Amino acid sequence: MSTGAFPVSKKVSMRRAATLVALGVVTFLAILKLSGFQASWEKFRTLDPRFIVAAFALYYSSFAVRTLRWKLLLGALDQKLSSVTLFSYLLVGWFISAVVPARAGDVARAYLLRSDRKISLRVGLGSIFVERGLDGFVILSCSLVFSFFILSFGLPRWILSLYQVTFSCFLLLLMFLYFVPKTEKRLRGVFASARYQRFIFFIFRLMDNVRLIARNRGRILLAFFLTLIIWFCDALVTYLVLMALDYPLPWPWVAFVSFTVNLVATIPITPGAVGQIDAVQFSLFSLIGLARAFRGVTILTSRLICYWSLLLVSGLVTYGTGLTRLVRMMSRKKGLLAPSIESVSRGENLVPEVSDCPRN
Repeated sequence: MSTGAFPVSKKVSMRRAATLVALGVVTFLAILKLSGFQASWEKFRTLDPRFIVAAFALYYSSFAVRTLRWKLLLGALDQKLSSVTLFSYLLVGWFISAVVPARAGDVARAYLLRSDRKISLRVGLGSIFVERGLDGFVILSCSLVFSFFILSFGLPRWILSLYQVTFSCFLLLLMFLYFVPKTEKRLRGVFASARYQRFIFFIFRLMDNVRLIARNRGRILLAFFLTLIIWFCDALVTYLVLMALDYPLPWPWVAFVSFTVNLVATIPITPGAVGQIDAVQFSLFSLIGLARAFRGVTILTSRLICYWSLLLVSGLVTYGTGLTRLVRMMSRKKGLLAPSIESVSRGENLVPEVSDCPRN
């Protein structure tokens, strides 16, 4: 793998790490305060390690499924990479998303494909765009389906608003993908600027790749099935933690909480959605009547499995593979895409690759 050097400000890196740790500590203390320190500690001591080990194994196995899904989508664009390579890129991307908000890790994955494997940025982003579309559709659909099982509790207005906003965004996205490609010639005529023309070219070729993947029905159906497995594994982690506490809630209730929390975290406000996920999860557990002493233990244990442990593992992979340059680039004012956008504006790689061209 290439190991190009980028300048890094240690002060910025330390500040970012300190912010993440501070968020984690504040969230930890707030959850324990709301759940009761003494009661939470007593519940922690009763956790059955067998279920916790099973939860760890289930969650980490979902990354093998994520790797297979990404490989499947890239294959639709005639890109063949080893599962080991894609798995390492996934972990690096997850690590960057965990320490930087707004899912910067997705952009990092596309950049890795471009810099290390000479795969067009349009191809990488196209495959990840479809990934995120599948994730959003599955999470929204499952949250809606399982919400019918908790109607007796009364859905808060903010959840209904969340459904409306998310559904509207999906509808707008589909309209954009369908109608905008037909306006390419018209948009090209708006400005004669070479930079503008290259930008339009980049955007439309990116959409070509998205549509190319979408037209491969066999791969899309399989990717959809894999997406279901990924997010049901995530929901089962919380269910197993409750089993470890010998406090099994009905599966539909747990699934509703998990899918709704993930729907809220689709756009993380904080790095790794630290605090964001915990607050929503606490609120939803209160809604379905989970005993107060069990809420904190369930949330903190689930987050230990799904965030803090993976932060350590993905961090070791990132630093062990010499890809720390991507983390360092987060400190630059221009951000991660700066090298790629600058190369586009200079006119590099403007000729569509075979994998970029739409097919009939």
